[in-house]
Amino acid sequence: MRDRVRLNVAYLDLDLGRKMIHLHPIWIVLRAAGLRPRAIATIRTRRGWHIKIHLTRRLAPAELVALQACCGSDRRRETLNLMRILAIARHDPGPFWRARWNLLYSRKLT
Repeated sequence: MRDRVRLNVAYLDLDLGRKMIHLHPIWIVLRAAGLRPRAIATIRTRRGWHIKIHLTRRLAPAELVALQACCGSDRRRETLNLMRILAIARHDPGPFWRARWNLLYSRKLT
């Protein structure tokens, strides 16, 4: 993947059921990584929470996937994100797919 593609928004998908979210563990990961959030948005979903973390520093896609995984995001989601960025690096499918490897969906299609 091109080095100039860097992002500054982390998307987390936390499947906690009906439990309340605790941001303290996320703050610990951010502090350990030397990252500062500009803003954090939490959105309740049917099965847990979606969290958007706007960072003050840009990260490479692989760094962003690692951060999201360390913050507790859904393992399957982050595995698929990693698969997509590795495929983009190998095949370079174009700007449409480069912009859509790390998304959160508001609902599931059935």
